[in-house]
Amino acid sequence: LRHIRDGVLLADGAGRVTEVNPAATALLGATERSLIGRPLHEVFEPAHRMAVRGLWEGLVRGTESADCLTVHQGGRPLRVRFSPVTFRTALDGLVLILTDLSGTDPLSW
Repeated sequence: LRHIRDGVLLADGAGRVTEVNPAATALLGATERSLIGRPLHEVFEPAHRMAVRGLWEGLVRGTESADCLTVHQGGRPLRVRFSPVTFRTALDGLVLILTDLSGTDPLSW
């Protein structure tokens, strides 16, 4: 995970960041130390926090089926893909994959 181009964040069942790779820190403009332990939605710019939090809460309740959204972070568009980590039926955590969409056609987002 340290050498892939996409950013990866791991969150626990409470929605707190537990691990990040270097690409995620670069895309989010933050240090690993500043991200670890924070609520997942707080790592994004304020304009997108409610959308990320709502998607997370919907996944926890089982009422959300979306797995992707586009945000802007530091002026750059990012696709954020959510992949739930489950054990039996409980949501134990989440993997977020951040892809930089800079230089791509906005109609393809």
